[in-house]
Amino acid sequence: MDNKGKQLLYWLLFAAFCAIVTFLLYGASLDLPFFFDDFVHYPFVESNNIFRIWLSTNDLAYYRPLNFTLWRITYQLFQDHDPIVDHGINLVLFALNGFLVGWLASRLWSLRGDRFPVVARNDFRDDVWRIYLSATFFLLFPFSYQAIPWVGSLSHILVTTIILLAVVCYIQMRRTRLRLWGMASLFFTFLAPFAHENGVLVMPFVVLVDLTTPGLSRRWRQAARTAVIWTLPLLIYIPIWLSLPRLDDGGLFGSLEGMLQNSAYFLQGTFYPFNSIGGWLHYTRGFDDMSVVALLSGIGFIIAVLVQLTHKATIRSLFPWFWIFLASLPAILFLVFDYVINGPRLLMVASAGIAWLWTDVILLFSRGGKQGSIERLARAGIASLFTLLLLAQNATFVSHRMTMHEILGHGFEEVITATAGANEAGLEAIVVNFPSWLALKDHAFALGHEGVLFWPDYVPPETLMTVHTGKPGDLNFVKVDGIRPDLEKYYYGLTGPDPNWPMLSAVPSQVFQTEYSSDAIDLITVGTLGELRTEDHDALAVFEGLDDSGSIQLIDARVTPENGGLKVDTLWHADGALANTTLFVHAVDAAGNLIGQADGDPLGGSYPLSQWQDDNHVWDSRTIEVEGGAGASVRLGLYDRLSGQRLEALGNDGEIYTDNFVPLSVEQEGQ
Repeated sequence: MDNKGKQLLYWLLFAAFCAIVTFLLYGASLDLPFFFDDFVHYPFVESNNIFRIWLSTNDLAYYRPLNFTLWRITYQLFQDHDPIVDHGINLVLFALNGFLVGWLASRLWSLRGDRFPVVARNDFRDDVWRIYLSATFFLLFPFSYQAIPWVGSLSHILVTTIILLAVVCYIQMRRTRLRLWGMASLFFTFLAPFAHENGVLVMPFVVLVDLTTPGLSRRWRQAARTAVIWTLPLLIYIPIWLSLPRLDDGGLFGSLEGMLQNSAYFLQGTFYPFNSIGGWLHYTRGFDDMSVVALLSGIGFIIAVLVQLTHKATIRSLFPWFWIFLASLPAILFLVFDYVINGPRLLMVASAGIAWLWTDVILLFSRGGKQGSIERLARAGIASLFTLLLLAQNATFVSHRMTMHEILGHGFEEVITATAGANEAGLEAIVVNFPSWLALKDHAFALGHEGVLFWPDYVPPETLMTVHTGKPGDLNFVKVDGIRPDLEKYYYGLTGPDPNWPMLSAVPSQVFQTEYSSDAIDLITVGTLGELRTEDHDALAVFEGLDDSGSIQLIDARVTPENGGLKVDTLWHADGALANTTLFVHAVDAAGNLIGQADGDPLGGSYPLSQWQDDNHVWDSRTIEVEGGAGASVRLGLYDRLSGQRLEALGNDGEIYTDNFVPLSVEQEGQ
């Protein structure tokens, strides 16, 4: 195999490495549904053709037509929004970005020390460690966990791709002296802002290449000429951007305090190898978050600078510092702090510079001392250990966040399936206590929430069904704080408002409650309400409120075995509310001993009898976990919460049930 064939093989193997790392870290995102601002983006994509996408924002807060064009194309090709396809685009572009970061590392830090050779003698093996480390640090950058699994964050991934391609083409132009490469770089320079506003940074990035090239004579003259030419594409973009109306997000610049806070967040991201204990210092030891970030970032800054200054770093070592500064500057100046700390995706472009920075520091440190000396071996060992620990830490951080994505994604699929089933039966779906976001209780970093947001409160619930199924869905989210469980590992927020039961019960609806376990979110059916069809027969029992405020009738009841327990379905009709009253549902064995119970308000505890209206009909479903259920039966009744006194249970024959409970037998299969 000749030299060119070997080079091609090396780069193909490197491309495969980037793809494998990406898939191992984020491959699970292919199973995720759409979430977050996908419910804003896709209606815009569906309602506008490609021509209108490029000429309007439809009151969005941003103008990023390139991303919407890609989604519009996939929508037309597949006649639907396909989560696998759109998540796959994110994965492919992210892997490509890792490849480009590694390729640029080989060009920007060539061990030969020459500037821009006309013909490259070896494209790969100049510094294999720099290539692989740069790509790996980029791909495992912890704050990328938000961008890759979320389709709506394509803009951050895509603009990084285009920026890197523009720089690649510029370097190729300088190396080969071919204008075609320069034209390609200018094309990507023009295209980048249409993916994300940070695309305007291409010009200073390519200027930075010249300013930090070792041995380049007349660098300032060359940089000035490059700046002029690479500004020209922006003269087309800026008038378009200014002419389009966008949702007003406030003033152009943030406050000085906000800029300082934003700077702290980007410092934390830049010096994350040292800030990874910031969460422990802030949340466990009680130190101020900004002070923690300043201290740990200061330590990281001093170490990085000292290594570069004392280990014969070239002017090229300034390149990642200025790249990080330029990539961070727009968010620092123009965004509010609350948005920044919830947007680790904002670090995507900067993460390329961060990867180059720590690769440069590690390699410079490891190559100190004489070749083959004990000092060199010791340095290499320390650098290797630091690198392995850092990569393991990053992989663990990302893995935990991907687990949260999978938990919420499974929950979304449960909601979609449950809503579709209810709607097919002519019922609306009401989902109680579904999580809008999830976050680990243990924080790694001092700043930021490190969680996963799936459902924004500014999106109509029915959009969940429209985007995923292409059909409108009747769905309501409600929250009942009184019955939310506390999770051992996670914090979470609830979706929807407090329930307006008079309004909700006016429409026949199936009610689902969110059931939380250690690493899963499931929905269980807890009943149905509204205008229900019932047989015309006497009630099994009538319960009168202790204060004569109202009454409730037990119309029907069924007890069936289910999953080792007993499923109790009861139909109730109310005439007025019963204050301080709830249900008891006891399972007893043949001897009358209590073997399980499922006491509480109807509909999974979300619909207290004190809120019931006149002429309310409610099917309530609950399951009793029983031990030794042979010969079991169920005792059902109502009692006063304050006194514990049972309400009188009057049968349809006028007789009072013994001990004021209605006995229910267990139906067997086939009955």
